[in-house]
Amino acid sequence: MGLTTRRSKTSSDERVLQGWIAEFLSHARAERGLSGNTLDAYRRDLELWRRFCSDRHVDPAAARAEDVTTYLQRLRAGKPPASKPLAASSVARILVSLRSLYRFLVGEGHVTGDPTVAVGAPARRVRSGGLRPERSRAGP
Repeated sequence: MGLTTRRSKTSSDERVLQGWIAEFLSHARAERGLSGNTLDAYRRDLELWRRFCSDRHVDPAAARAEDVTTYLQRLRAGKPPASKPLAASSVARILVSLRSLYRFLVGEGHVTGDPTVAVGAPARRVRSGGLRPERSRAGP
């Protein structure tokens, strides 16, 4: 089932989202005291969301949980906007960035709802085995 609602010309949506991201990063730097590395990671993560919204014609102000879920699935699969499949831990970090942005946007009154609230963290692959086989020790 394709996403068909809330579609508009993305150039204005893109500019609005870029402005919101800049405002959020400024807030995160000034009010939350986040480090430069953390701000750079947020910027990269949120740029992927901006590209997804632009490519898929999603209005970021009206994004739904289904949009976010599709986005995260595409990142895991290595589909655009990702250039390669991303690890579950990377996708989880990206979701945290997106949640922080939408929490900020709701708080500032830019959007009325947070599409990340109903989205769970991506499942991590469970490693099998757990224990390494014991090696025999040859003594002198």
